[in-house]
Amino acid sequence: MISIIRILVKIKIFKRLIPSLTKKIFELFNIKNIIIKKEGIFLSINLKNPIDRQIFFKDDYEEEQINYLKRLIKKYNIKRYIDIGAHMGIYSSLISNENIKVIAFEPYKKSFEQLKLNKQLNNFDNLTINNYALSDESKKITMWVSEKEKTGGMSIFDKNDEELKKYENKNLMKVEADSFIGDDVLKFEKEILAIKIDVERHEYKVLKGINKLLKKNDVVIQVEIFKKRQNDIIRYLKENNFINFHSINNDFYFKNF
Repeated sequence: MISIIRILVKIKIFKRLIPSLTKKIFELFNIKNIIIKKEGIFLSINLKNPIDRQIFFKDDYEEEQINYLKRLIKKYNIKRYIDIGAHMGIYSSLISNENIKVIAFEPYKKSFEQLKLNKQLNNFDNLTINNYALSDESKKITMWVSEKEKTGGMSIFDKNDEELKKYENKNLMKVEADSFIGDDVLKFEKEILAIKIDVERHEYKVLKGINKLLKKNDVVIQVEIFKKRQNDIIRYLKENNFINFHSINNDFYFKNF
């Protein structure tokens, strides 16, 4: 059935119709999640979420980035992957299928529960999941998103965030969460690590919080950075002996070895 749906979605006249009808059918029968299989692993999908819908209807979400990261892990024989901003766990799940230890961080409770279910569905003993954010401070935080279903865009509330200017404060969905200094949690030394950072404009504070980790290990970093912040993040990483060696869309790749 899912393969037929994916074929129909590619036809222009069905491109919008099929996803809309499928979503309405799920809502009618109160089906909140569906289990699909991708690359040999099971994934719990919530069709109300845009990222999950893309995975369900197109069998694709940042496919190029994930495959490139897998190649880097094999090339450098990396045995530990750290996923900061894991959301429902598409990266963590697909990479947990490799011979590697995975540590994932997702502060938003509902996304964390989906990540937890995806771990359980696949019996990933090599995947450790954590329901909090990493930053340069340990404290209670407020997270926000413009629409309650767009949880892939959850961001730590910062009054200086330029994105906030686009929305009325009263219309934002906000939740409380916890944040910890990265170096207080990740205390590895003399390893080769792969780190993915997808934290919606909180990249600089995450990097500051894992400064010791970056200095004590050989590290490959994939970080999503939108245009306004690219120069600052690239400059900071260069000052800490990282080189930018590749990019895919808004994802930039750095290494310090």
